[in-house]
Amino acid sequence: MQAGDFFNERYIVEGILGKGGMGTVYLARNINTDTYWAIKEIDMRSDRQINLAAEPNLLKKLDHPALPRLFDIIEQDGFLYMISDYIDGVSLDKKLTEEGRFAEEIVVDWGIQLCKALDYLHSIRPNPIIYRDIKPSNIMLTEKGKLKLIDFGTAREYKPQSDADTVYIGTRGYAAPEQFGTGQTSAVSDIYSMGITLHHLLTGKSPVEAPYKLRPIRYYDRQLSAELEAIIGKCTSEAMEDRYQSVLELMEDLLALQEALYSNGSIYRSGKIGDITRGAYRYGGREGGSDKPGRDGREVERGVCTANAEWAPDGCIVDDYARNSSTVDELARNSSAVNEYGPFSGAPDGHERNSRHLHTRKKRSKAKRQGDDGSGTISGNAVKRYGQSHSFRRQVITVWDNAEFACELAYTAAKYTGGSVVLIDLDLLAPKADLILNTSKFPVGTQESGALGHSGLDIVIDAVTRGVLTSALLRQAAIVRNDMKNLYIITGNYKLNNFEYYSEESVPQIIEKCYRSFDITILMVNRSIYDAFTLAALLRSDVNIAAVGGDISSLREFNTYIAFLNEKQRLPLENTKFVLFEHDRSCDMSEAETRQATQDNLLGSISYSRKRSMYRNIKGAYASHMEKEVLAEYYRIHGKLGLVPAVSLLQKLLRLSADIFTGSRDEKGAAREV
Repeated sequence: MQAGDFFNERYIVEGILGKGGMGTVYLARNINTDTYWAIKEIDMRSDRQINLAAEPNLLKKLDHPALPRLFDIIEQDGFLYMISDYIDGVSLDKKLTEEGRFAEEIVVDWGIQLCKALDYLHSIRPNPIIYRDIKPSNIMLTEKGKLKLIDFGTAREYKPQSDADTVYIGTRGYAAPEQFGTGQTSAVSDIYSMGITLHHLLTGKSPVEAPYKLRPIRYYDRQLSAELEAIIGKCTSEAMEDRYQSVLELMEDLLALQEALYSNGSIYRSGKIGDITRGAYRYGGREGGSDKPGRDGREVERGVCTANAEWAPDGCIVDDYARNSSTVDELARNSSAVNEYGPFSGAPDGHERNSRHLHTRKKRSKAKRQGDDGSGTISGNAVKRYGQSHSFRRQVITVWDNAEFACELAYTAAKYTGGSVVLIDLDLLAPKADLILNTSKFPVGTQESGALGHSGLDIVIDAVTRGVLTSALLRQAAIVRNDMKNLYIITGNYKLNNFEYYSEESVPQIIEKCYRSFDITILMVNRSIYDAFTLAALLRSDVNIAAVGGDISSLREFNTYIAFLNEKQRLPLENTKFVLFEHDRSCDMSEAETRQATQDNLLGSISYSRKRSMYRNIKGAYASHMEKEVLAEYYRIHGKLGLVPAVSLLQKLLRLSADIFTGSRDEKGAAREV
């Protein structure tokens, strides 16, 4: 449909309200009643494994002021049309673009409104409805200040007898960890997404934009309350059992905080707020049964901060904490407060770890504390296991038909991020990762005799088939180089019976397990868009990279593939980026020309290297012997992918100045020698 179309003999299409993964929503006017409606168009011919009847079946059950009502369902010309309430307002993602972020009082009120809507959904019987995609773009704000949830395309019924969801759906960054595994989403999955959304609204920091780690809210604004920080921390716990177990529990805490915020303008004068951060004391070494914080009974600040407190608030006594409590590393090991998940938190021994930031609150020596029975407090466990707020946002990258680039990208990602990186060679006919990175095909402890299940990929796919794939098994199936122990390499060993045994259905499960287990997942696939493994990887990655030569024919070929996959498989055009690989500036297309030819989807270029050519024929890995120029090019690409801080203009100018100065000094030295 398009603006001006006459639909179903009564609606005039006024324009597009929005587009999403589940369809396009149009604004339409009923010519008989002169009223406006939202019409959602869903392509029934799509190959996606989605139950098209699910959304209308859910919507027709709803009757709540914060939710849209479904009025009609029409099937026409291979499309399904759902006619529902038009909500006149603005989405919160657009408000964020305008405002930057919102005040605590406003966000707390919005949180309460969302809790009421979710409580209604979660209370539907016999099967509660789980929304599964809470994020600012799915929340509308009306002129009267009321919030309404829209787009139920990802919602599903919770069925206690079911072990798992039928298919993964959600928005990475906002979606709960269990939405990427094999478990079933539940009410606590919505609570996780709501916590991430509240964090975004308070800080303006999007979980889907680099860098992907979300710190506690008071890192961004010291004026925000530790109480709200604790609430969001509990919402976003990685473990489902550590979150609020119902939105009513969450709403109770938000209501108490709201009352305190409006009580004489200070949350610390309310008798109902109590000491919400009470649970954080134990991370500072509070003795059990003591009425005073701190091991030795001295007044200390709430919570803890790490010895490497790069963002610690004023007054946070890092040295005192280090002396009077267990070490930061011991705290991270022994406390479930720190999420296992989060960007680059899992660097192995020998590599720099990210700091584990646990927050500190200023001294309030005269603040009245409630008893430990929890009476008069925001649920006594609000920060029982509170650690760092994390967005469950990592990256899955597919490299298309360039094994050398994929291996070099993975090696430098491990080098520059310090995070856990897994490289999986899915090119079954011509696996090359072992040759390029100079490793074995076979994990430690396996035999090379050729029976099925001996290469790393064999082990992983066999585990998927038997339903026993775990994070630990992924690591056991990988080969690790001695010089880069946070890079895990899983490759195959071509055999005809293996090729026939492998099923493309295993690829999505491997990808999602890797997404949960590693900070960065890089998949190597071949060129064929008809290869089942290639297609599965391209459709499920955050970014697809075509590393090609700087010639017109290569660019035209891949542009054709991308257009075909966009039309036939709905692969978003913006998901595929280009890199000029082995770029020779003397004869290849320039970056400016390539950027124009790829519609500004160029990530950068990797220069031609004679050393790379030499390493192709000797026993060694070029990745561990790259020239500084090539390393710098990879760093810039990682910066554009959001894996490392992007190089700023100032840094570029300083580097240029240094190069000029060095060159000038060398020239003077040469002149003196003459």
